[in-house]
Amino acid sequence: MKNIIFTIITFLMISIAAQASVWESDNNWSKEYDLKYSKWVKEKIGRKFFSQKNTLLYNFRTDCADALYAFRIQFSFENGLPFAMVHPDDDTRILTNKTGDFDKYKNQTKRIRAFIEYISQEAGTLNLIKDSFPVDINDLREGDIYVTKWSFLGESARHSSIIKEINFKKGHINFLSSNYPRKVRKLIYSPRTPDFTFNRRPWGYRRWKRAYELLIPLNEISVNRGYSEMEYDLLSKYGPSKVHKKIRNILKTKQ
Repeated sequence: MKNIIFTIITFLMISIAAQASVWESDNNWSKEYDLKYSKWVKEKIGRKFFSQKNTLLYNFRTDCADALYAFRIQFSFENGLPFAMVHPDDDTRILTNKTGDFDKYKNQTKRIRAFIEYISQEAGTLNLIKDSFPVDINDLREGDIYVTKWSFLGESARHSSIIKEINFKKGHINFLSSNYPRKVRKLIYSPRTPDFTFNRRPWGYRRWKRAYELLIPLNEISVNRGYSEMEYDLLSKYGPSKVHKKIRNILKTKQ
């Protein structure tokens, strides 16, 4: 009997060990960590972010959405925070850092890079929409994202960027982004306004969801998290060509 129990316990221990997380998350997202993330983006994310030797994501290939996921994942890992997104293969499931799908990478750096590589291959700007919510312009800050879609000569394209810095005195928003095709590149710096305007929902300024917000309706997300349809009200009133000017004027009142 003891041998049977020992065998079962050993099997369970091996099974648990075989399902290691990509990284362990001992902390939880909070207002404090939201602000730390915002400060981290402002101070640590630069054009050569993926070209810095001896860093987690040195020489990592990205397109626009990849870069935003990579930033979020690196900060989450460094601060022992969970990362969660709507699963790229199934809208009814959530993919998190607890997945054991990357156990074959015993080196943690390789495991995290493989995790991001998988997301890079499977997810894009449409996934960013699922993993974020429209944010109140009055609460806009560094680390929030901007996602848009436009058409030219019958072809449509999408692009996403991260807010690097906000100059409240002038109402200017400075952005960083990668681009297509995926490769190691200096990030693109776009000062003052985004490269392309938005002309309808769900595009525009957005904020990362937490895990418990991923599979619920948008209107169930708390306004205390910054959720708002404000930008779409502004878009309806001022139109795509003038909405960013109005947003700049609003930001200037926050200095």
